[in-house]
Amino acid sequence: MKLLKIPNQIIKSKLTPLNTAKVDGIAFHHMANKTWHVKDVEYCHVYSNGWAAIGYNYWIDFEGNIYIGRGLNKGAGIENHNSHVVSVGLQGDFTTQTPTNAQYKACAEIVEYLKSELPNIKHIGKHNDYNATACPGKNFDINKVLNYQEEKEMEEKIYNWVTACPEWSQPYVHKALELGIIKGDTQGNLNLTDDKIWCLVVILRATGKME
Repeated sequence: MKLLKIPNQIIKSKLTPLNTAKVDGIAFHHMANKTWHVKDVEYCHVYSNGWAAIGYNYWIDFEGNIYIGRGLNKGAGIENHNSHVVSVGLQGDFTTQTPTNAQYKACAEIVEYLKSELPNIKHIGKHNDYNATACPGKNFDINKVLNYQEEKEMEEKIYNWVTACPEWSQPYVHKALELGIIKGDTQGNLNLTDDKIWCLVVILRATGKME
Protein backbone atom coordinates (compact mmCIF):
# COMPACT_ATOMS: atom_id res chain seq x y z
CA MET A 1 0.00 0.00 0.00
CA LYS A 2 1.30 3.45 -0.92
CA LEU A 3 0.27 6.55 1.00
CA LEU A 4 0.30 9.74 -1.05
CA LYS A 5 0.82 13.29 0.14
CA ILE A 6 -1.82 15.86 -0.75
CA PRO A 7 -0.16 18.16 -3.31
CA ASN A 8 0.78 21.48 -1.66
CA GLN A 9 -1.11 20.45 1.44
CA ILE A 10 -2.55 23.28 3.51
CA ILE A 11 -2.03 23.15 7.28
CA LYS A 12 -2.90 26.49 8.85
CA SER A 13 -1.95 25.67 12.45
CA LYS A 14 -0.35 22.93 14.52
CA LEU A 15 -2.27 19.65 14.60
CA THR A 16 -2.81 17.62 17.77
CA PRO A 17 -1.26 14.13 17.76
CA LEU A 18 -3.66 11.33 18.57
CA ASN A 19 -3.21 9.39 21.77
CA THR A 20 -2.75 6.16 19.85
CA ALA A 21 -3.55 3.99 22.89
CA LYS A 22 -7.06 5.49 23.01
CA VAL A 23 -7.95 5.12 19.32
CA ASP A 24 -10.49 2.30 19.06
CA GLY A 25 -12.35 2.93 15.80
CA ILE A 26 -12.21 3.70 12.10
CA ALA A 27 -15.10 5.45 10.35
CA PHE A 28 -15.69 5.89 6.61
CA HIS A 29 -17.25 9.00 5.05
CA HIS A 30 -18.40 10.10 1.61
CA MET A 31 -18.18 13.60 0.22
CA ALA A 32 -21.86 13.99 -0.69
CA ASN A 33 -20.46 15.39 -3.94
CA LYS A 34 -20.03 13.43 -7.17
CA THR A 35 -16.80 14.98 -8.41
CA TRP A 36 -14.79 16.64 -5.64
CA HIS A 37 -11.20 15.45 -5.40
CA VAL A 38 -8.99 15.78 -2.35
CA LYS A 39 -7.95 19.39 -3.05
CA ASP A 40 -11.59 20.45 -3.43
CA VAL A 41 -12.36 18.92 -0.04
CA GLU A 42 -9.29 20.50 1.50
CA TYR A 43 -10.23 23.98 0.25
CA CYS A 44 -13.77 23.59 1.60
CA HIS A 45 -12.56 22.47 5.03
CA VAL A 46 -9.85 25.10 5.36
CA TYR A 47 -11.41 28.15 3.73
CA SER A 48 -15.16 27.56 4.19
CA ASN A 49 -15.17 25.71 7.50
CA GLY A 50 -12.14 27.55 8.89
CA TRP A 51 -10.41 24.33 9.97
CA ALA A 52 -6.66 23.95 10.38
CA ALA A 53 -6.45 21.35 7.61
CA ILE A 54 -8.56 18.83 5.71
CA GLY A 55 -10.73 17.13 8.31
CA TYR A 56 -10.09 13.51 7.35
CA ASN A 57 -7.13 11.51 8.56
CA TYR A 58 -6.95 9.72 5.19
CA TRP A 59 -8.78 10.12 1.89
CA ILE A 60 -9.41 7.71 -1.02
CA ASP A 61 -10.22 8.62 -4.63
CA PHE A 62 -12.15 6.58 -7.22
CA GLU A 63 -8.94 4.88 -8.42
CA GLY A 64 -8.10 3.68 -4.91
CA ASN A 65 -5.29 6.17 -4.30
CA ILE A 66 -4.89 6.82 -0.58
CA TYR A 67 -3.92 10.34 0.53
CA ILE A 68 -2.63 11.31 3.96
CA GLY A 69 -4.82 14.03 5.40
CA ARG A 70 -4.21 14.64 9.09
CA GLY A 71 -2.66 11.21 9.41
CA LEU A 72 -2.25 10.16 13.03
CA ASN A 73 -3.30 13.58 14.29
CA LYS A 74 -6.74 14.37 15.68
CA GLY A 75 -9.19 14.72 12.80
CA ALA A 76 -12.35 16.79 12.38
CA GLY A 77 -14.68 14.25 10.81
CA ILE A 78 -16.89 13.06 13.68
CA GLU A 79 -18.28 15.44 16.26
CA ASN A 80 -17.37 14.40 19.83
CA HIS A 81 -15.42 11.34 18.65
CA ASN A 82 -12.35 12.67 16.87
CA SER A 83 -10.00 11.82 19.73
CA HIS A 84 -10.65 8.07 19.46
CA VAL A 85 -11.84 7.46 15.88
CA VAL A 86 -9.83 7.77 12.66
CA SER A 87 -11.85 9.25 9.77
CA VAL A 88 -11.34 8.03 6.21
CA GLY A 89 -13.03 10.03 3.45
CA LEU A 90 -13.98 8.61 0.06
CA GLN A 91 -14.51 10.46 -3.19
CA GLY A 92 -18.11 10.37 -4.37
CA ASP A 93 -21.73 10.81 -3.35
CA PHE A 94 -22.89 7.39 -2.21
CA THR A 95 -26.52 8.39 -2.05
CA THR A 96 -26.50 8.11 -5.87
CA GLN A 97 -23.08 6.69 -6.76
CA THR A 98 -21.50 3.41 -5.70
CA PRO A 99 -17.95 3.03 -4.38
CA THR A 100 -15.57 1.48 -6.89
CA ASN A 101 -13.92 -1.87 -6.25
CA ALA A 102 -10.63 0.00 -6.07
CA GLN A 103 -12.04 2.13 -3.25
CA TYR A 104 -13.27 -0.89 -1.28
CA LYS A 105 -9.88 -2.56 -1.70
CA ALA A 106 -8.11 0.62 -0.56
CA CYS A 107 -10.45 0.81 2.45
CA ALA A 108 -9.38 -2.70 3.45
CA GLU A 109 -5.73 -1.76 2.99
CA ILE A 110 -5.97 1.36 5.13
CA VAL A 111 -7.77 -0.66 7.82
CA GLU A 112 -4.95 -3.19 7.82
CA TYR A 113 -2.38 -0.39 8.03
CA LEU A 114 -4.19 1.41 10.85
CA LYS A 115 -4.65 -1.78 12.86
CA SER A 116 -0.89 -2.31 12.69
CA GLU A 117 -0.29 1.25 13.92
CA LEU A 118 -3.16 1.44 16.41
CA PRO A 119 -3.45 -1.87 18.29
CA ASN A 120 -6.64 -1.04 20.19
CA ILE A 121 -8.92 -0.61 17.15
CA LYS A 122 -12.05 -2.66 17.71
CA HIS A 123 -14.73 -1.05 15.54
CA ILE A 124 -14.56 -0.62 11.77
CA GLY A 125 -17.64 1.27 10.66
CA LYS A 126 -19.25 4.38 9.24
CA HIS A 127 -19.77 8.03 10.17
CA ASN A 128 -23.41 7.35 10.95
CA ASP A 129 -22.40 4.80 13.59
CA TYR A 130 -21.33 7.78 15.70
CA ASN A 131 -23.43 10.78 14.61
CA ALA A 132 -26.99 11.23 13.31
CA THR A 133 -26.13 11.64 9.63
CA ALA A 134 -26.73 9.98 6.27
CA CYS A 135 -22.97 9.79 5.70
CA PRO A 136 -21.49 7.73 4.05
CA GLY A 137 -24.65 7.19 2.01
CA LYS A 138 -26.90 4.18 1.48
CA ASN A 139 -24.69 2.71 -1.26
CA PHE A 140 -21.60 2.31 0.92
CA ASP A 141 -21.40 -1.31 2.09
CA ILE A 142 -19.10 -1.78 5.08
CA ASN A 143 -19.32 -5.56 4.60
CA LYS A 144 -17.41 -5.25 1.34
CA VAL A 145 -14.53 -3.68 3.22
CA LEU A 146 -14.59 -6.46 5.80
CA ASN A 147 -14.84 -9.12 3.06
CA TYR A 148 -11.75 -7.75 1.32
CA GLN A 149 -9.93 -8.09 4.63
CA GLU A 150 -11.05 -11.68 5.09
CA GLU A 151 -10.01 -12.59 1.54
CA LYS A 152 -6.56 -11.09 2.09
CA GLU A 153 -6.14 -13.01 5.32
CA MET A 154 -7.02 -16.23 3.46
CA GLU A 155 -4.51 -15.42 0.71
CA GLU A 156 -1.81 -14.91 3.31
CA LYS A 157 -2.43 -18.44 4.59
CA ILE A 158 -1.55 -19.90 1.19
CA TYR A 159 2.20 -20.30 0.87
CA ASN A 160 3.37 -20.06 -2.71
CA TRP A 161 7.12 -20.20 -2.08
CA VAL A 162 9.21 -22.35 0.21
CA THR A 163 10.72 -19.30 1.89
CA ALA A 164 7.22 -17.94 2.58
CA CYS A 165 6.29 -21.03 4.59
CA PRO A 166 6.74 -20.88 8.37
CA GLU A 167 10.42 -21.31 9.14
CA TRP A 168 9.94 -24.50 11.18
CA SER A 169 8.19 -26.17 8.20
CA GLN A 170 10.70 -25.33 5.50
CA PRO A 171 12.85 -28.50 5.89
CA TYR A 172 9.70 -30.61 5.46
CA VAL A 173 8.59 -28.66 2.40
CA HIS A 174 12.04 -28.94 0.84
CA LYS A 175 12.07 -32.71 1.48
CA ALA A 176 8.56 -33.11 0.04
CA LEU A 177 9.67 -31.29 -3.12
CA GLU A 178 12.79 -33.42 -3.32
CA LEU A 179 10.74 -36.64 -3.07
CA GLY A 180 8.12 -35.43 -5.52
CA ILE A 181 5.34 -35.56 -2.92
CA ILE A 182 4.39 -32.01 -3.89
CA LYS A 183 4.97 -30.07 -7.07
CA GLY A 184 4.45 -26.46 -7.99
CA ASP A 185 1.97 -25.34 -10.63
CA THR A 186 3.04 -24.06 -14.04
CA GLN A 187 4.21 -20.82 -12.40
CA GLY A 188 6.08 -22.73 -9.69
CA ASN A 189 3.61 -21.82 -6.95
CA LEU A 190 3.17 -24.42 -4.20
CA ASN A 191 -0.29 -23.30 -3.00
CA LEU A 192 0.27 -24.78 0.45
CA THR A 193 -2.08 -24.10 3.34
CA ASP A 194 -1.32 -24.73 7.01
CA ASP A 195 -3.38 -27.95 6.88
CA LYS A 196 -1.41 -29.23 3.86
CA ILE A 197 1.88 -28.46 5.57
CA TRP A 198 0.84 -30.42 8.64
CA CYS A 199 -0.16 -33.35 6.41
CA LEU A 200 3.33 -33.28 4.88
CA VAL A 201 4.90 -33.27 8.33
CA VAL A 202 2.83 -36.29 9.41
CA ILE A 203 3.63 -38.22 6.22
CA LEU A 204 7.36 -37.50 6.32
CA ARG A 205 7.64 -38.36 9.99
CA ALA A 206 5.56 -41.53 9.65
CA THR A 207 7.65 -42.78 6.74
CA GLY A 208 10.94 -41.87 8.41
CA LYS A 209 11.95 -39.61 5.53
CA MET A 210 13.06 -36.83 7.87
CA GLU A 211 15.40 -39.04 9.94
